[in-house]
Amino acid sequence: MLEELKTVPANEFLLDGEICAFDEEGRSSFQLLQGRINLRNRAAVRQALGQIPAAFMIFDLLTCDGYDLRGATWKERQQVLEALLPTSSLLRRVETIRGQGGEFKELVCAKGLEGIVAKDTSSTYLSKRSPHWQKVKCVRQECFVIGGYTRPSGSRRHFGALLLGLFQDRELVFVGRVGTGFDARRLKTIHAKLQKLTRPETPFREIPKELRDAVWVEPKLVCLVQFNEWTRDRILRAPSFQGLQPRVDPRDCRIEEAGLAPSNETSEDELAGYPFLSNLDKPFWPEDGYIKRDLVSYYHRIAPVILPYLRDRPMNLERYPDGYAGKSFYQKDAPDFFPEWIRTEIVQSESKERPVRYVVCDTRDTLVYLANLACIPLHPWSSRVDSLENPDFLIIDLDPDPDVPFTQVTSFALEVRRVLEQLELQSFPKTSGAKGLHVLVPLEARYSYEMVRSFGEIVARLAVHGNEQIATLERSLAKRKGKVYVDYLQNGMGKTIVSAYCLRPRPGAPVSAPLAWSEVGPALRPESFHLGSIFRRLDQKGDLFQGVLTEKQSLENALQKLQGLMEGG
Repeated sequence: MLEELKTVPANEFLLDGEICAFDEEGRSSFQLLQGRINLRNRAAVRQALGQIPAAFMIFDLLTCDGYDLRGATWKERQQVLEALLPTSSLLRRVETIRGQGGEFKELVCAKGLEGIVAKDTSSTYLSKRSPHWQKVKCVRQECFVIGGYTRPSGSRRHFGALLLGLFQDRELVFVGRVGTGFDARRLKTIHAKLQKLTRPETPFREIPKELRDAVWVEPKLVCLVQFNEWTRDRILRAPSFQGLQPRVDPRDCRIEEAGLAPSNETSEDELAGYPFLSNLDKPFWPEDGYIKRDLVSYYHRIAPVILPYLRDRPMNLERYPDGYAGKSFYQKDAPDFFPEWIRTEIVQSESKERPVRYVVCDTRDTLVYLANLACIPLHPWSSRVDSLENPDFLIIDLDPDPDVPFTQVTSFALEVRRVLEQLELQSFPKTSGAKGLHVLVPLEARYSYEMVRSFGEIVARLAVHGNEQIATLERSLAKRKGKVYVDYLQNGMGKTIVSAYCLRPRPGAPVSAPLAWSEVGPALRPESFHLGSIFRRLDQKGDLFQGVLTEKQSLENALQKLQGLMEGG
């Protein structure tokens, strides 16, 4: 962009504008821009240039070669700017629509954009708010139930923000807070009403950890709130209080009426059929308000989706009896107390003299039983019982150094994909549920672990070649500082990888989430996929990982392509 600015036919000039990144439909996206802003590594910056289109959108010209144009009219400044600015994909003058403001706003709102700016063409440039330039936003309004409020701070009196919810069945689901739109009279009047409704416990099904010191009230008051949009986590963005709605029944303020899909949590009745469950109220993610019941309910509900990735595979157990932050321990051998209906398989161990009795998770009942044992993550083999020595997928594990930004991981993951596409192999990415990414390549189950591991090493070396600044094959922690470690050694008999859709023992109850390759880029945030969001994602996108089960690929064809690439090089 700097080189583009050098082509402007002026020695000194001051532009008013904004750098924007654009999504696949050409809409500006602040979330995509955030991913690019955080890039520091030059190789990652070069990679992002082709992945996410961005441009400097220029609104106005303030000075040019010693002339202060701020006293000129907006129309006059635009004429100079139009003559001065070269045509470029990186420098763009914002086009204007004269008249027809109402129709233009309707079109903008229909496209899901934020709004428009209306300007008086005879106005001069002021470095402050002015009645001559007005933002006209696309906003929404809904009625919400008040379930509590935060305490005031600073000079604010009575309360800080109202805590809002919508009903799903008979439960109140938290959807955000509103702290703007109040004057002194409203603050006092509303606070007086809320004081009469105080209660000791939250009325919400779940609450963010930072709200635990809030004041809770009976969910009987309804208010009208104006807001821009819903976030991905079903939280109000830019809400503003409009007034109380005494004629609206709180029970009519429902998730479905607001255009949100129900989350369909597992009910207590569904868990009542498992007599072995115990200590369900024990805190497991205390900072996030999740208890053991939430862990068990999650695996009960996710069972139809996750079981195809566990079925017929030996599995190592990793148990966290005191929650994700407590001490944990591994178990390969199934304990003697396991009920007979849980499937186990005897496998001769290379490292032990005696064979190991592995658990095989084929059913929802087994999955719920393991969750009750506090198995937060699930570690299946990459081969099945009837073909133990032949994995049916290749694993490339991208494990970044703690100081590496996630954008560097996504940048290199796309390089891995490029190599695999050259070899005509389909691949499927997922978050690790921690700080890395996993790339899986489905295979026919007829190759040895040694052969798959060797092929994985070739792919890893091809991907790292030319990208040594951001990735490495070095296992030493000291030698991979500031880089993404490309681990192909997980392709070994008895080695495991966390299953797709399993929970991870980390803050926020993250999930190892399958991705579409189109999502792998600077805007991707692994923390977005967690216990509270994954089912909504499944409703919207379905199971993105099914190809790992269905697309069985041959390595012979890939090796032929590799030979051709080497001979061609």
